[in-house]
Amino acid sequence: MATPSTAAEDQITQQMTAFLDKLQSLANVPDWFPAAFIIFGLLISILFLFLAAIGRGGLIHGTILADGNPEAELKLGQLWDEGAAQLWNLVLFSLLVGIILFIAALAVFLVILLFTAVTFGIGALCLIPLSLVLIPVSLLVSAGIELGSVAIVVEKCGPMQAVSRAWGLVKANKGPIILYSLVIWLITFVISLILIIPVVLITPAY
Repeated sequence: MATPSTAAEDQITQQMTAFLDKLQSLANVPDWFPAAFIIFGLLISILFLFLAAIGRGGLIHGTILADGNPEAELKLGQLWDEGAAQLWNLVLFSLLVGIILFIAALAVFLVILLFTAVTFGIGALCLIPLSLVLIPVSLLVSAGIELGSVAIVVEKCGPMQAVSRAWGLVKANKGPIILYSLVIWLITFVISLILIIPVVLITPAY
């Protein structure tokens, strides 16, 4: 007759064996599946990139119309057409900004890595003040992306012209842009906090 401890050990062993069998069955996927999964993910990413560009363009156009004429009737089809009209410029602008940010981030990483190696690890302490500097920089970058998108939709700029236009506006208005972005961030943070706190307080009750 099996003791309770032995029965429990047998049950655990059976569960582990069943779990390992499931893992092995998941590992036995067709050779084409990883490549198909990657291609599917890329297609979805491209689709979302295009839809986001159209939505951003339509939203900017609608905002400009509403600002000029508060009584103007905004139709979804019209906003979609306006966003689609600048689709390629907006997509290329997003890709161009992404490449610039990637190169800048890579350059900063390599400089920090080299400085850390030369100073035998002491340079890693620079990451603390650098992280604080990144806050206003990220706000300026976000504002620049929005300003560049506006330049494409309103001023019909190309991707390179939009980058130059956004850079000029950000450089000339650093203070107001950072202040405005911080105010928007704080408002968003407070609203999110107000929405989250009741959920956190209610959750333990269940």
